[in-house]
Amino acid sequence: MKSMNLQLLYTLYNLALVVVISVAKIKTGPLLHFAQANSLLVMYGVASAYLLCGSDQVWGVYHNYLSLFNSNNTKILYVIVDIVTHILPVLVLGLPMDNWMFIPAYACLATWYILVRDRIHELYMDQPKNKYDTIVFVYIPLMVLLGILLRCL
Repeated sequence: MKSMNLQLLYTLYNLALVVVISVAKIKTGPLLHFAQANSLLVMYGVASAYLLCGSDQVWGVYHNYLSLFNSNNTKILYVIVDIVTHILPVLVLGLPMDNWMFIPAYACLATWYILVRDRIHELYMDQPKNKYDTIVFVYIPLMVLLGILLRCL
């Protein structure tokens, strides 16, 4: 089980931020806008992982962290975990109100990635680093740009 690496998961930092905003009932301001953009980046990253690596690879990550829950319904558990950790934050906070907040949110994500890049296969899937590079430096920025362009139409 990879529980020792849990403290390095970017998703958990994002979830902590979402909880703080929700508990403090923050309804506006830069922290909320940052968290909205950050949550969407996390969701884009996971969506990119599904597209690039497939669901079996992504669910393998969940299996490593959730191996205590050894049941016949593990795929259902993985879907629930995926929804709660990657989609629910966007639904709770809403879509980003300020497109400029993607800049600091992406800077945080990219900085985190650069810091953990040498250990990324220990945290997530056992994939070549270039796949992770593609997700972080190509797919996520493209999805952000596409989202901004679609809002302008």
